[in-house]
Amino acid sequence: MSGSGASFDNGPTATNSSCSTLIFDTQLTSPKADIVSQLSIDDILTVELHQANQNTVVCAKWRGQIAGGVASEYLRKLRSCLEQGQKYNAKVTSIQAGQVRVRVYPV
Repeated sequence: MSGSGASFDNGPTATNSSCSTLIFDTQLTSPKADIVSQLSIDDILTVELHQANQNTVVCAKWRGQIAGGVASEYLRKLRSCLEQGQKYNAKVTSIQAGQVRVRVYPV
């Protein structure tokens, strides 16, 4: 399945937003076909830090399994907020040909 490339949207918030107001739309990177096949519009994924090969990545999980990575121009801010304990979810807004778009928002 393709999808390792990222597509970024300017979300409704600025990069200097506080963690509690950081909201943006993005496409999942490297979506996992077996997980994506279980998703529907409006499903809620959890956004978490995940250790992968000595790197910490931001991923979206569905029922405890990684659905794909989260990439955005806001990634640095998102990672910092997650490290500070702010929790985020990602609502599925579209699924087309295995590509999943989500809106990331604080919980």
